[in-house]
Amino acid sequence: MTNPRVVLVNDTDVDGHHFGCERVMSVIRSNLQARGITPAGSVQVALNWRDNHADLIGSADILVINGEGTLHHGSRKGRWLLEAAQSVKARGGKTALINALWQDNPDDWTNLVKDIDILACRDSRSADLLTTSTGRKVRLMGDLSMAGEMLGTTAPRSGIVFGDSVHANVTKLLASKAAAQPDAVLVPVTSSLKFISPSLHGLRRTARRIYAKHRQNQFLAQNPSAKFVSTQAEYVGLIAQKALSVTGRFHAVCLAIATQTPFVAISSNSWKIEALLDDIGLNPERIVPQESLTDCDLSPENWAFSAQESINIETQLNRWQQDFKTLFDDIADLTKVK
Repeated sequence: MTNPRVVLVNDTDVDGHHFGCERVMSVIRSNLQARGITPAGSVQVALNWRDNHADLIGSADILVINGEGTLHHGSRKGRWLLEAAQSVKARGGKTALINALWQDNPDDWTNLVKDIDILACRDSRSADLLTTSTGRKVRLMGDLSMAGEMLGTTAPRSGIVFGDSVHANVTKLLASKAAAQPDAVLVPVTSSLKFISPSLHGLRRTARRIYAKHRQNQFLAQNPSAKFVSTQAEYVGLIAQKALSVTGRFHAVCLAIATQTPFVAISSNSWKIEALLDDIGLNPERIVPQESLTDCDLSPENWAFSAQESINIETQLNRWQQDFKTLFDDIADLTKVK
């Protein structure tokens, strides 16, 4: 193709709110740029492309969909992504679905996904499901937040960092545990407490910002051990200094693994954390049921990585780096098809 227009869909980096999502999108953009591809534009997470971006999708020669945690339980936002791919394919364009979770989706989604040119999942459960339903070999590699060099440090570690969850009641529980630990700090994997959806505009957006600021001030007043950091680098640097991370967020687990920080996790809104531990070969007891967290002994010495876990992390992350490279090489090759 001559100067093909590449468009990204499900751009999850909204105002740098979520450090894991920010890292994923940075990896996507930097890898495309390294191959001479500058996206013509993107459709942010939670937006129906038909409302404001129909012309952008209509102009795409190649559509790159960041699946992340959107394609599960038949969500309407997930369907929007697949219908965008179908629209591009109908015009003779090329499509890639990458970094995808795939869980408990309707049978008719198979027809929406089966003709996508590149299919890549971030966990083996999702890849196996898509392989079975489409009859195609689906690529498997870890979440793109773990792409690049390992982020760990050899400096001494100390203290515990507690995180947050997509579930408010789990965040509240994590905050109470942090308050009970003298060497603990509560640091969410987000730059602010509430997400401001890009679908909100005008007075609704202003009202949401005011409400979010009020709730964050309340949260900080109620939780003296809590703080918010403003950048991904600050968050990663903090995690890398700690002896233990306790979180209910998938990307906080990914960044703990990338920084070689021992962790304890509480399940999220899909199997994504469980699948990640399975794929790397980490002790499943690192996932603690919400109801057991109150009485759980979170002494860092109890949760240090075993020698085998450390080997498994290094082995799998190194393997995935080559898979990530091959994935973006193949996306670049789509631009060369006439």
